[in-house]
Amino acid sequence: MARMRAPIPGEEHHWWPKSLSKSWCNAEGRIQSLRPNGWRKAYVPRAIGRIPDGHNVLVGGPWNATFEPLYDRPDNDFPTLVTWLSELYRKPAETAPRSYAPVFPDTMRARLAHCLASLIARNPTMRDSVKRTVTYYQDRMGFAEPNVPKHLVAKNIEHLYLDFAKRIETSGKFAFLYAPEGMEFIFGDGFLHNFPNVRMHALNPRCLIPVSPAVSVLWFAPTSGLVLPKTVTIALRPEEVAFCNQTIQVYSKEFIYYRMVEPPLHEGFARGEHLIYEYDGREHADPVLDALMDEVARYRLPSGRSIG
Repeated sequence: MARMRAPIPGEEHHWWPKSLSKSWCNAEGRIQSLRPNGWRKAYVPRAIGRIPDGHNVLVGGPWNATFEPLYDRPDNDFPTLVTWLSELYRKPAETAPRSYAPVFPDTMRARLAHCLASLIARNPTMRDSVKRTVTYYQDRMGFAEPNVPKHLVAKNIEHLYLDFAKRIETSGKFAFLYAPEGMEFIFGDGFLHNFPNVRMHALNPRCLIPVSPAVSVLWFAPTSGLVLPKTVTIALRPEEVAFCNQTIQVYSKEFIYYRMVEPPLHEGFARGEHLIYEYDGREHADPVLDALMDEVARYRLPSGRSIG
């Protein structure tokens, strides 16, 4: 359990923890950023992905609280997980399948579940979702000037992280996606996921989250397919990496980040909004994503192998 402490008013809380964003540092220790208007700037990790009082509930007197310590566990685990995922990669031979099922210990699954859940719960897309929901109900109740203060947003996301972590750890399939040589994944203030801003399960949940310029993690709960293996690695094709980077731009609003390879600006990012994918009447869906999830769901272990 995290050890709680008194809140520090004005304290800056990172929705993109420094322990993870460091993976995007270039040789000068900087992370490149790009805004919808094309503006560029390089930052050190501590200067990006932060919100003052993001995880503080400041309502006055003894009721003030913070849940920032909840994220100590995943923030401490990110460097180990990124290294472990990087070492799993096997470059496929020209005639070999691009996918294989790695050994995925339960301890690592739990750590990865908590890391992904922490990113989903505190990402700006979740805060934006809470604001829109609260504003909707304030408007229905006749508020003349709907307003969603930070402490109300914080209170609404406080319990999501542990709920999401439990769901990811105990169900679904993982796919570890690897970029080919010369290509990189980007990050941003948004990424593809369909987890709700309330304590309830999403239908057909999924998330696609880059954890380094070389590795992205896809998790989803398939409605059909093989039970085992629960984890598959995939060496992506260039067009699939481009798709993953496009999702970051569509779901991001103000910033995208990269290490060395600057992505071309996508029209979705240029709009300066948190947008979502919609395909075939389904939200957070796309033909490329469908194909990747189908490949994972149908992956069959070589004869004689048994693995979780």
